Amino acid sequence: MKAPQPDAYSLALHRLSVREYGKKELKAYLKRKGIAEAEAEAALGRLIEEGTLSEERYMLAVIRSQAARGKGPAYIRQKLQQKGVHVSQTELREHIGNASIEDESEVIRKIIERKYPQAHKDRAVYRRAFQTLLRRGFSASAIQKVLKVP
Repeated sequence: MKAPQPDAYSLALHRLSVREYGKKELKAYLKRKGIAEAEAEAALGRLIEEGTLSEERYMLAVIRSQAARGKGPAYIRQKLQQKGVHVSQTELREHIGNASIEDESEVIRKIIERKYPQAHKDRAVYRRAFQTLLRRGFSASAIQKVLKVP
């Protein structure tokens, strides 16, 4: 005897018991599980109504996670957009400030000390450090404030 297929609400609720998810991610998960779009939308609507699914909590979880990994505001904003959460640059910086203990310049300083200790003396190391920090989502002006040109 075959076990009955769980409904969309149960699947989504089980998934949310592990960690926070955004609506877009949860909807994609339900689609992979073979749930019809109308049923998925109804289940997600119910979860939002109950407060179990929250884009705000999900956004804050992503911000905390990425900031703890040493990622900058531009990288975090791009990550959120990929996950279907749209946030203004101003709002993002405010949330990063609330979620992170360290400010942006302190994070940059720690990365330079750990990975590029010669950046203040060697022009080639300086350029590598600068490019790495840009890819991590830090602004050029913030990097230049911390990283002195050799």
